[in-house]
Amino acid sequence: MKLKKLSVGLMTAVLTAGLLASPAMASEVTDAASVQNGTVTVQAAATENGTAGTGTSDDIQGEIKDTGKDDGKGDTGKEDTGKDDGKGDTGKDDGKGDTGKEDTGKDDGKGDTGKDDMGKDDGKEDEAFTGLKEIDGIWWYLTEGDVDESYTGLAENAYGWWYVENGQVNFDYFGLANNENGWWYVRGGGVAFDYVGFQANEAGWWRIEGGKVNFEANGLIPNENGWWCVQGGRINFDYTGLAENENGWWYVQGGKINFSYSGLVPNEAGWWKVTNGMVDFGFHGITNNEVGWWYLQNGCIDFGYNGLAQNEAGWWKITGGMVDFNYTGMVQNEAGWWYVAGGLVDFNYNGIGSNEAGWWKFTNGQVDFGFNGMAGNAAGWWKFNGGKIDFTFNGIAPNESGSWYFRGGQLQFGYSGTVQWMGLNCTISGGKLVPVGVSGAIASRAASANSDTNWLIVTDTNACRTVVFYGQNGCWTAVKNLSCTPGKNSTPTVTGDFKVTGRGKSFGTDTYTCWYYTQFYGDYLFHSVIYNHGSMSSIQDGRLGMKLSHGCVRLAINEAKWIYDTIPNGTRVRIY
Repeated sequence: MKLKKLSVGLMTAVLTAGLLASPAMASEVTDAASVQNGTVTVQAAATENGTAGTGTSDDIQGEIKDTGKDDGKGDTGKEDTGKDDGKGDTGKDDGKGDTGKEDTGKDDGKGDTGKDDMGKDDGKEDEAFTGLKEIDGIWWYLTEGDVDESYTGLAENAYGWWYVENGQVNFDYFGLANNENGWWYVRGGGVAFDYVGFQANEAGWWRIEGGKVNFEANGLIPNENGWWCVQGGRINFDYTGLAENENGWWYVQGGKINFSYSGLVPNEAGWWKVTNGMVDFGFHGITNNEVGWWYLQNGCIDFGYNGLAQNEAGWWKITGGMVDFNYTGMVQNEAGWWYVAGGLVDFNYNGIGSNEAGWWKFTNGQVDFGFNGMAGNAAGWWKFNGGKIDFTFNGIAPNESGSWYFRGGQLQFGYSGTVQWMGLNCTISGGKLVPVGVSGAIASRAASANSDTNWLIVTDTNACRTVVFYGQNGCWTAVKNLSCTPGKNSTPTVTGDFKVTGRGKSFGTDTYTCWYYTQFYGDYLFHSVIYNHGSMSSIQDGRLGMKLSHGCVRLAINEAKWIYDTIPNGTRVRIY
């Protein structure tokens, strides 16, 4: 049938079918986009209702009205394009006055011209019309004046772009369609130029902006169901990894940000700490994955790090960025050197450990550089100096059990005999120093004395004896038991606890000289017996074992020299 043409344009295309059913993506966000017109190919129809363009389907069906009316004189067998003149009029003017056609609103004084209400001729020009026209409340697509039921595509009128299916506008259609200008979202039969969101076809879910698929959209884009990874306008459900937006870097799993994920995730720049779906660039510490435990700085595994790092379980040895659970040995950080067992610093360890620099004494897991004593391991007992085994040490060293003989830094339990040490002839039995005999009074006073060195001097002014002890507080061994001459009753030797404060080679007058003095309080000294002026062989008064001095403690010259050479400042001197 031939129909009058409308003053609207048309763009043609072929539509294909199919929407992907995924309610998770059927949401919209607000955005702006340009409007493009064209002919599209339909992909599928969903089942939602809405408006299209600037008007609804009702707008279209209600605004443009059919101009054909029946004159009541019977059908001519052709579709009426005007009004019937009662003679089976074909729609053309016979030139004999009024033809009965609807006036277009302009009178030329000669009656109706036979043109329709859109200002177009209803004759031959109608036969050339292609576009949309409403017929009996239904909108049809006409090709050269005839309803074209073979046409499926989009067509335009003054109200927008509309989806035509088998020649008829389908106001129930929802879906995607394309033309030479792009892919478009159709809602309720009309292109929804106001729509921003996601829609699907059989090829996937697509980003729609201003009703059109935006193939330039890339990044993370939200809807009410989450944030999605969009690449080339389409959600990439195959993507699992890290993606960035203006708020940071995020862990995407199956195309969607996983805000529940906390763990390690790689990209081309490294392995990253993700907390609640977001890369945590502020993280410094240790975390794990299925491969092991790792050290991170600024949220990224530091594969170049070797050292110690801490978490809530302790301090750990890191090798190549990874906790080394197989490591047992020594490791250093800014606080010192530490003993590590099974990769973890053992703060309960008190013993000996080694590295390439030597063997070291540990106290509470840390190298004790202040340790100068003896400690044992499975190989024996050893002498330490500055926290390190001194393999050059040959001599005697104390602990809480006594004083012991060492050779090459190791205690010699198998040795018994006499050794020379610091000018002493020392008797050794089973590696232990045998003390010289002293009185109970001197021994009891030594037992309670504390010294800042490994030496102690006790003098009994009544017994006229000076005993030198070696060891440590609470465990002293007598190594010299000397006869001495303290002060006479009128000039007694001072009594009490003192410390060695200085020394000198000699003092005296023009008539006498005293050699090798060691000072312990003011002018009170240990020194040699009295020699004639300047002599070390001519004795002026060599008496010992009686109270004769002016307050100093006199000793044989060789013993005075030994104390002068051996006893360090700070050594406790106890006189009673």
